[in-house]
Amino acid sequence: MKHLKKIAFAATVMATAISTQIASAAPTDFSSQAGKAVIFVYQDEVNAQPQGIALEFDNQFQGVMMKDSYVKMVVDPGEYTLLSRSENLPVLSINADADAVYYVRKDVGLGKHEQTSSLEIVEEAVAKAAINNADQIN
Repeated sequence: MKHLKKIAFAATVMATAISTQIASAAPTDFSSQAGKAVIFVYQDEVNAQPQGIALEFDNQFQGVMMKDSYVKMVVDPGEYTLLSRSENLPVLSINADADAVYYVRKDVGLGKHEQTSSLEIVEEAVAKAAINNADQIN
């Protein structure tokens, strides 16, 4: 009986792992949305520390970004501010247009006491390749 319980437990764990892999392997929707702006922020930096760096969008916490992670935000057209909570606190303003998609790379470096970071708008092809290999955190 104990062996059957162990086998059933192992099967449940395997099924959960397989379904998680399938869910995370789903293709990312990069399309724009009518009347809205889509903003992707991604981090693919290999120098990232395990604890990650928090990302804020218009003073609202979006999540802690780590290597191979991204955030997708669908917003109304307008002016928005991104902030990376690292040693140097970089800020990026985006004037988001309707029906547009923006791609922002969050780069990570080493600072005196903790990680530094930067935020820059990048080309679609470069961003899509990185985002397709990343996990969405929000």
